[in-house]
Amino acid sequence: MRRKIPSKKIVSIQEKMDPRMVGWKFFNLHILWKNKIPVPPFFCLTRSFYEEAMKNLSGLIHKRLQMIDFSQFKSIQDAAEDIKRLIAAGEFTQAQKREILSCFDQHFSPDTLVSVRSSGIGNRLEAGEDSQDNPFAGMSDSFLFVRREQIFHQILLCWASGYTARSILYRHQQNLPLSGFGLAVGIQKMISGERSFVLFTVNPHNISRDSVIVAGYGIGEGIVQETVAADHYFMNARTGEIHAEIREKAHRLVFDERQGWGLKKESVPPEKRAVPCLNEAEIASLVRTGRTIESIFKTPQDIEGTITGEGECYFIQSRPIAIDYTRCRLWSSANVSESFPGLTTPLTYSFARTFYQLLNYDYLRRCGVKERDLHTVADTLNSLIGFIDGRIYHAVSSFYDMLALSPLFDNYRQDWERLVAELDSYYHSPDHRFNHSPNHRKKKIGFGVYAWSRAVMNSLTLDSQFIRFQKWWDNLMLSRRGTKYHSQHPLALASDYRHVWREAGNWWGITLINYQYMVFFHKMIEKYAKKWGIDQSLLNNLLCGDSQFMGVEIVLSVVRLSDMVKSDPVLLKVFQEKDAGDIWNYIEEQKIDPDFIKEVKLHLYQYGDRGFQELKLEQPNLRDIPWELIRMIQKYVHSDLTAQSLVQAEHTSRLLGEEGLKKALSGYPLRLWFMRFLLKRLRRFLYYREKGRYMRSELFGYSKNIFQAIGSDLYHRGIIAEAKDIFYLTKNEIFDYLEGTGVSYNLAAVIRMRKQEYEEFQKSMPEKEFTTSDIVALSIPQEKERAKNDLKVFRGLGSSSGKVSGYARIILDPDLRHRVTKEDIIIARETDPGWLFLMLSARGMVVERGSMLSHTAITGRKFGIPTIVALPHATQRIPEGSYIEIDGSTGIVKILGNT
Repeated sequence: MRRKIPSKKIVSIQEKMDPRMVGWKFFNLHILWKNKIPVPPFFCLTRSFYEEAMKNLSGLIHKRLQMIDFSQFKSIQDAAEDIKRLIAAGEFTQAQKREILSCFDQHFSPDTLVSVRSSGIGNRLEAGEDSQDNPFAGMSDSFLFVRREQIFHQILLCWASGYTARSILYRHQQNLPLSGFGLAVGIQKMISGERSFVLFTVNPHNISRDSVIVAGYGIGEGIVQETVAADHYFMNARTGEIHAEIREKAHRLVFDERQGWGLKKESVPPEKRAVPCLNEAEIASLVRTGRTIESIFKTPQDIEGTITGEGECYFIQSRPIAIDYTRCRLWSSANVSESFPGLTTPLTYSFARTFYQLLNYDYLRRCGVKERDLHTVADTLNSLIGFIDGRIYHAVSSFYDMLALSPLFDNYRQDWERLVAELDSYYHSPDHRFNHSPNHRKKKIGFGVYAWSRAVMNSLTLDSQFIRFQKWWDNLMLSRRGTKYHSQHPLALASDYRHVWREAGNWWGITLINYQYMVFFHKMIEKYAKKWGIDQSLLNNLLCGDSQFMGVEIVLSVVRLSDMVKSDPVLLKVFQEKDAGDIWNYIEEQKIDPDFIKEVKLHLYQYGDRGFQELKLEQPNLRDIPWELIRMIQKYVHSDLTAQSLVQAEHTSRLLGEEGLKKALSGYPLRLWFMRFLLKRLRRFLYYREKGRYMRSELFGYSKNIFQAIGSDLYHRGIIAEAKDIFYLTKNEIFDYLEGTGVSYNLAAVIRMRKQEYEEFQKSMPEKEFTTSDIVALSIPQEKERAKNDLKVFRGLGSSSGKVSGYARIILDPDLRHRVTKEDIIIARETDPGWLFLMLSARGMVVERGSMLSHTAITGRKFGIPTIVALPHATQRIPEGSYIEIDGSTGIVKILGNT
């Protein structure tokens, strides 16, 4: 049953208000007042008052509106003028005048100057002025410094402003009714502000969480209408840094004392013109209040206010920032850059896009999402990542649309944002595209019960499912692991590729199920650790010591090979005197110890898909460049590392963590048991995660071999100039060419164009996170190089405990030829599993991106390497060669000395 609209004609700020009667403008002010935000007192003539006063004119107004020719702006203007004259000539009854003046005198003294402001009320609640969808910014009129005896005429003009030419045109363009709406009028105490401002709680240009304040001298009307110059202040949401753009403020709008009412424009004293309107303390205070107001309304706000000569701040308007989410796309390279760092090629991107599609399809299926709903998001599943200036980015908006299908998403949304997308500096809508069907809530409740039951079942069976997953994968790869396909026909290769990826699509969602539980258990551990006073460094140590993670197992295999070399004087002499290429030739020619050769070949067979940037198809497998394995062994031969020392270091860290945990929870045996249970499960989920990551590397490695063979075939047929040019085509372009389903036969021309684009992409550096609201290719913001500054202390996210000092060694592209020593601390943009070989050679690690669950953090903890992640612009802020100290517990980096 529809709720009856109250018919009271006048309400004050202290009374209950309904937006259907007072409009969103005054309703919002009432909400601010209720939340103790300073708002000048006011009373409001409601829609009922307006309808009573206009009942004899409504027919005439409607008839005049029907005569407008919207192809001629003069026709709109003429209608607006006619309607304004009609309304302005109206008269209040004596009873209406008494009612208004009585309310005025209850709220204000007779000589109080007021503002008279209107607020449009739509035929539907969401169509009203200052609503989420229809801000009507600047459409209605306001009259300032109005005397008591003037308010009747100004009320009529406010009603007439609902029919200005701009208002009529706006309604026409938005397909809103031209008449039949309501207008409320507020009579509010006038605050004679010395300075005024407009505060945006997000940057309306790019929806970043950076607050924006526009401030100038005098009354805010000059700033809102842009008739006077104003300063602009931008506060960084992440760092709190303030960037100010100060203008020459020559004029201001003030009270016209001579006239006794209204505004006048006057000159600003010369000594104030170039001075900032707001100081840092005032900016910080406004931003805090803005965040409070945003939390009240649960959406970004456009807020107007004024500051008196005594420093008192009043807020006179708050409305939603109009954001068209159908055009907005939110992009983030956080997390994904760990797998696909830097520039990549179209072929790798096309593989990654396919992998994300099949991975998430199977995940949703395993969560219990119905087939018809999976069909609904088919396009979304195909657009989960984007190719931004040659780099792979998460299309976060698409992830929201996809994950909205699961009623469980709301339960882990914040953790997903923090750990997967690292969304701490951009606003994103809490609404989801697929949440708006009439029976959605009922369906979601029913599906929620089913989804939770599936979640419980997945939790109970995850161990057995993952074991089956591994067995299936090993059987599938048994004849394919490390195989070269150059002797096979391209069409046969295409067929085998499709078979493998179809099979993968039936299994790979298990890895996301595992990731979901990993995030959940990590959250639980953080929650109770904080509650029970357990230090983060203890948790870092406690995440070590169970079954070896795949990445660690691979490194241990290399270190064991180096142990074999150290124990054999003949081998040791060869490794000390020969370079890696010569040693590999000795292996190929069987000129050294056969047992060692056997172990090397076994390592390449089992782990040959591990390496730097291993998911990039353009990067060779370790099997393709096996001398790089020899180079790794040489590094460990010349170090003190042994397999036993690495295992012992991890064991020691675990023991220290266990002792610290027992001490922290001494006297609380149930808490100790519960925390150990959580940690044991999290270690198991982390083990599965790393295992699944390497299986993914093998899937990409297999695909790499397939397309290298196809590229070789096309080269020998004279279709492409070089075999490696295949990487500049997409998977579909290649298959379409082979199978006759494409639209272009000139692959060489496409490749030339792509190579030229790749060169251009090398000159760009897109921001880590950004939004677009236009054609994406035309809207990519570039990261500005951070100027060197005098800061000596930076803070990231401590992820592996330990405090060490060393020399900053900036590495932008991993290569084993980099000379990293135990005196160095590596500074990098991002890492992938292949970086572990360099990490083990360094004293510590600082990375611009990543989270507590990133590969960098996990492996740092495993080997006791002090590690800091998520330190923005570390490679630009920390000078190369400077002597620094890092604390892996607190995340603090200190520059102790220059180069």
